Amino acid sequence: MWGGEALARLSNESLQSDIDSLLRRPSASAFPPLLEAQYRIRNNAVRRGWLMAAMAAAGVAVIAGLGPDWLAGRAVFDEALLPRVGAALLCLVSALLLPRVRQPWQETFLLWVPILGALVVAQLASELAVAHDPAYVQFLDRATLGEAIGVAALLLLPPWRLGSSLVTAGLAILALPLLAILPPDAPPPRPHFGALLLADGVLVLAMVVATRIEVARRTIFLHVMRNELAGVALDQANAELLRLSTTDALTGFANRRHFDAELQRLWRDRGRTDAGIALIEIDAFSDYIERAGPAEADNALREIARALGTGLRQDWDRPGRWQDAAFAALLPSVEREQLYVIGERLRHAVARLAIQHPDQPGRFLSISVGLAWCSGASGHITAAQVLADADAALFAAKSLGSNRVVLAGDTMLRNVPLMLEPPKYEKGTW
Repeated sequence: MWGGEALARLSNESLQSDIDSLLRRPSASAFPPLLEAQYRIRNNAVRRGWLMAAMAAAGVAVIAGLGPDWLAGRAVFDEALLPRVGAALLCLVSALLLPRVRQPWQETFLLWVPILGALVVAQLASELAVAHDPAYVQFLDRATLGEAIGVAALLLLPPWRLGSSLVTAGLAILALPLLAILPPDAPPPRPHFGALLLADGVLVLAMVVATRIEVARRTIFLHVMRNELAGVALDQANAELLRLSTTDALTGFANRRHFDAELQRLWRDRGRTDAGIALIEIDAFSDYIERAGPAEADNALREIARALGTGLRQDWDRPGRWQDAAFAALLPSVEREQLYVIGERLRHAVARLAIQHPDQPGRFLSISVGLAWCSGASGHITAAQVLADADAALFAAKSLGSNRVVLAGDTMLRNVPLMLEPPKYEKGTW
């Protein structure tokens, strides 16, 4: 079964392969699902902000057309007023609803309906002006071309989805020739198919440019994603190198160098917090290696390390491999009396493994534990002094017959009640 890191690595490799393939043939088409979802997530917030501003600007532009309507005559102004207000409201309502939509088709609908409404109203006002005064017939052609340029600018300036842009442009291309016959009760204007053809050409050009912009936008996204994946891979590699350089490969505990660094950090940051150190050595382990062999000795070390881990306070104490058959543990925020409980819990955890010596029935591996404690108020005591005290306590434990727990500074052996399960602590800082 793949672990979490392996799955993450596999996913990154798959994404990297997809990105390299897409960069070899840039297009505006959709990415594979995972990349497409990421592309939309990264672009939606900024894109919708731009679209809201564009639709609000379109609404203002529709209302601003009341000025030319007034110049064309009071009758034109009166007839175009309500349609213009309606089209402007459509644009403003669209701007307000855009942040709330979730489906692409909803966004497309909220964009092309107000834009087509604005086109209809603008063409209606132009036709009304011509109907009331034939002198405005040239203005009709210029207005039609201006509408197309305005729609093209609206399609190109904010970052639309390509599908929405193409749908809106296509509908505008079809709608412009039909709008030439509005309003139905107006005298038919002179044909102005040249202006309509030019306006449709502007919109076709906008579709082509929008497609190229989308290709460029997606290509930039792919380059960004590739750089980010490379950064993730580098971070993972650095994390793995750090783990390998700070962890003992056999037991999974901190190695001696990292343990020494943790000890110095504990002492530097402990403030007025009480702290303890435990030195743990497997009794007569060299004899076990000679009889069982290196492979079995490694297995025993792994089992003992796991047992010691269960006896320490999770997410609080810091175990490390001290020497070949010796371990150490930093015990921050601990009272002096608690050290005995922790030491005895460690000793019993190893005893419950019942790792028997080869060819020696009834003889099992055991540990001796030396403990040292320092009050947080004793700021003048160094880590080296406390470590030396723990080493002396370990020597005393082995001298007394091994399989014992001794606290530095004690004048007698203690028989303390055993707490087999380590207490639960909230994770904190030293």
